[in-house]
Amino acid sequence: MPIKEITHLLQQNLIALIRHQHLFSPHEKLVVGVSGGTDSLALAHILTNLRQRLQLEIHIATFNHGLRPEAHAETQFVAKIAQQFNIPYTVGQGDVWAVQSARKLTLEEAARQTRYEFLAQVAHDIGAKTIVTAHHQDDQAETILFQLVRGTGDVLGMRWISPCPYAPDLRLVRPLLTTSRQHLEAYCIENGLTPVHDPSNDDMTITRNAIRHDIMPLLAKINPQVASALGRFAQIHADAQDALHQQFVNTILPHIKQENSTFYIPRALFRTWHVAYQRHLFTHLLNIPNITYDHITHAIHIGMTGAQGAIAQFPQGWQLRVMYDQLVLEQVTLSSSLPTHIPLLPSDSDINIQIDEQYDFGHWRLSIRSHADEPTVIPLMIPHRASITLRTRQPKDKFAPLGMNGKHQTIKNWMINHKIPQALRAHIPLLLVDDTIACIFWDGVHLSDMFRDSTYPNIQSIFISILSKKTG
Repeated sequence: MPIKEITHLLQQNLIALIRHQHLFSPHEKLVVGVSGGTDSLALAHILTNLRQRLQLEIHIATFNHGLRPEAHAETQFVAKIAQQFNIPYTVGQGDVWAVQSARKLTLEEAARQTRYEFLAQVAHDIGAKTIVTAHHQDDQAETILFQLVRGTGDVLGMRWISPCPYAPDLRLVRPLLTTSRQHLEAYCIENGLTPVHDPSNDDMTITRNAIRHDIMPLLAKINPQVASALGRFAQIHADAQDALHQQFVNTILPHIKQENSTFYIPRALFRTWHVAYQRHLFTHLLNIPNITYDHITHAIHIGMTGAQGAIAQFPQGWQLRVMYDQLVLEQVTLSSSLPTHIPLLPSDSDINIQIDEQYDFGHWRLSIRSHADEPTVIPLMIPHRASITLRTRQPKDKFAPLGMNGKHQTIKNWMINHKIPQALRAHIPLLLVDDTIACIFWDGVHLSDMFRDSTYPNIQSIFISILSKKTG
């Protein structure tokens, strides 16, 4: 297709899409998030050219996350573009590092929260109900692959319209979901637009970048239209999820009781529900990022067979707890009086651990690998196909420390001998292999004598690493 046709094509496609999907209403105020990159710059230019025809009021918003020295210049670039377009604009700035520390988030989560909170604030300030972002077809495909690789258990693509993250009173609209990155790049060239380049997009240690630069080109050799195919998959799956959700709302949700942010689920009914409804229950009620298939599967197992007091944990301090004939879905955080420079867990924690997964507990992170990917990892010899659990102490727990020739002592005595303050003992993480304590996380990692070598048959090595996150 000749490049001179790109502008006409994208504008006509967008007009048809807005009308077919009812994305915008006449005279509606829109907050358009613009970073200065190819995608958002093209979106801002298209909407500017169509604003009179579609009777839209546009306000550009650009945000400096404070993560890169070039970010200030980039927001000033967007401000100048807005002035050239004769569009009102707002420039914002945040301290993502401080948000990460205060809210115990990953850096990516903290950046996303601060960005959407800024966009929501701009919308509230100008009286807008809609935020518009430049997510496109390739972003959609990469999101699907990212979720499949992570094993989220529920592959949710982006929608044309959805509630705005962290501001559900606002709409988030993505009008470019069927537009390719290639077309947006061609649009910028055709219209003389020079986007800024974010060097973090070239960092191959970031999973999404690896998918974009390595996996997508490889899949394109099999199907040149792979991005479009994954987009269709996302739409088909979304339609099926819509049908499931409607039935869920009508038949399951009325049985759930809520008190503040705690949910009470009748266990007898939970056991009768189809596993698809059980999975949807957790994703719907929690509505938080980084929930994996393993999180949900373990929660279902606890809900179906767990004894009184059994707990399954989710990210951000959420847990499912068995309480007699109820399942309690609640958010539990460590007491603010407890130290944050050492690994600790909420008392009565019991978490199913998978090899080659990473587990984030706010101020510390546990990684268990099948290979040694850094020199500081600690090897542990375990049987093949062994079950691994991370939990806190229980009555009658025993441990076989190194140097005692396999002799055991109670966890209580071990903690007393290591001068662990009594207030912390219920929060010390224990790693169990097939229900036997393999190591204790306190002032480093204390290995059990039973898991230090490979003298037993069918043994494999795993490698443990703990990262403590600095706070303040």
